[in-house]
Amino acid sequence: MSSRSARALPLAALVLVSCSGAAGSDLFAADETAAAPTDPAPTGTGTAHPVPPLTEAGTPEPPPVVPDAGRPDVDPPTPTCTPESEPNNDVAHATAFTGSFCGKIAGANDVDFGRFLVPQNAKTMAITHAESGGKVSYRYYLNGQLLPLSESIEAIPGAAYTVQIKLANGNGNTPSYQLDVAFK
Repeated sequence: MSSRSARALPLAALVLVSCSGAAGSDLFAADETAAAPTDPAPTGTGTAHPVPPLTEAGTPEPPPVVPDAGRPDVDPPTPTCTPESEPNNDVAHATAFTGSFCGKIAGANDVDFGRFLVPQNAKTMAITHAESGGKVSYRYYLNGQLLPLSESIEAIPGAAYTVQIKLANGNGNTPSYQLDVAFK
């Protein structure tokens, strides 16, 4: 007969073994030199429930606060529009913006200027605009020089573009506008 060391069995194992018809001497055979019984390493697929550490007062420590990472299925917020800031009636006083510029033409003599820089890694640039309450016209400047109306506007890394916004011919209203610039 081989020598076996004593070990503790979980209650469920004892119930299963007792139903198996095995003899008690086969289950708990031990030799004289066996060490004190030790608990087996946890096994199985059960969920462990860790015991939280205790504070000096003997109460469980509260769980750590984990910052909310936000919902992954929510789109990032749309960048806000930089409002025009008077005086911005000429190239030298243009309102600086990065992605979106908005304002209102106050009358026939009002002209607004906005200025943006093309990022160094930009390959393309898309400019869109929207107006409400009337029509406006847009003129573009590259590094301070007026671009011809027929010239396309391209992304030149590091270049400074300025846009002039004023009432379109024959328009007596006071329209609002928004100009958006996106780079890729």
